[in-house]
Amino acid sequence: MNPWIWWLLVAIACVALACVSATFAYLFKLRRRFKGDGSFLASYRASAGDGWTEGFCSYEATALSWYKLVSLSMRPHKTWSRSGMSLGHATRRTDNEGTVWIAVPVTADGHRFFLFLSEADYNGLISWCEAAPPARPTTGVTYSLD
Repeated sequence: MNPWIWWLLVAIACVALACVSATFAYLFKLRRRFKGDGSFLASYRASAGDGWTEGFCSYEATALSWYKLVSLSMRPHKTWSRSGMSLGHATRRTDNEGTVWIAVPVTADGHRFFLFLSEADYNGLISWCEAAPPARPTTGVTYSLD
């Protein structure tokens, strides 16, 4: 066997191994995100004329993070602060299987965008927004419990 054929086979094996490793890393990322509590499927669009991008949201104590479903990045694509987040008038849509989906405009951090999620996840998002602790005063006043 010629030496160059040997090196070609080694190179092909390395590329195949890298592809398999990247696939497993991506699947691990999805599994890790969905395994934890507080994650749900939600499509995102920046404005009414844009298309939907599939992804999922993850609740955190002070923020809602959105991850693209197809992305090699482990970091969230968007993160919005919980304080000041408001949900607009939701629009219900039903698919052919009878599943109810909700399209809702959201205002957070001075930006308006849209989320498309299941009815159960929408109810969870409402509860999460309403359960936010009150904003802390910015006047320098401190409170103590006596």
